[in-house]
Amino acid sequence: MIFTCAQANCGGRNFNHAVSLRNYYLGFGEYHANQEYTLARLDRPEGDVYASVYVVLNKAGGGGDRNRSLVQLDVLELKPMENRMVTLNAEELDTDLKTEGRVAVYGIVFDTDKDTIRPDVRPQLDEIAKLMKSNLSLEVLVVGHTDSQGSLEYNRDLSMRRARSIVKALAEEYGIKASRMTPEGVGMASPVASNRTEEGRAKNRRVELVEVGK
Repeated sequence: MIFTCAQANCGGRNFNHAVSLRNYYLGFGEYHANQEYTLARLDRPEGDVYASVYVVLNKAGGGGDRNRSLVQLDVLELKPMENRMVTLNAEELDTDLKTEGRVAVYGIVFDTDKDTIRPDVRPQLDEIAKLMKSNLSLEVLVVGHTDSQGSLEYNRDLSMRRARSIVKALAEEYGIKASRMTPEGVGMASPVASNRTEEGRAKNRRVELVEVGK
C-alpha cells in the first residue's frame, strides 16, 4: 500500500479534478464529498505493477447514475529496461580512435557491484583483441566509468577493478602484452549524460579505450 484517503482527507474538489480528469464528463466530476482513493504497488522481479482505485458516490447528479458508485481503475505495469549490448568491430574501434582519440565501448558490461568478466561480453573482447593485434604499436588506456549511484570512492574503486579485469582478460586469454594497456578508473567523474535518468546513467556506465600518444 502506497497511499489511501477518503472524502475530505483526499483533498476535496482539486483532488477529484486531478484524478478523474479523463472521466470528468463521464460522471466523476464534482462528486468529491464521497470519494475514496487507493494506490498500491506489487513488487515483481519482471517489473512492478501499480494499481489505483478511485471511487465516487453520485449523490448530486440525476438520471440512472444517481446514488450509484462510480469506479475508475488504473493499472500501470512496468518492465525492466532492455539491455542491448552493441558490439563494435575492430574497424569501428580503429576509426574512432583515429578520429576522436578514444572510443566508448558499451559491449562490455558487468553485473551490479561486480568486476568479473561476463561470458556474453566475449564478442567485444574478441574485437578489441583483433584491433590490438592488427596494430602492434597501439597502446591504450582502458578506462572504467560508472554512473553516480554510490559514493565517489566506491565507484572509483569499482571502475578501476573492472578496467583491470579487462586488461587481465586481454593479456591472459588473447596474448596482448599487458604493457600496451593501462587500466584506469574514474568512477562517476566523467559523465557523458545526465545521471538524473536511467537512460543517462546507462550511457555513463561504460568502458572507454583511449589511445596513448607517443
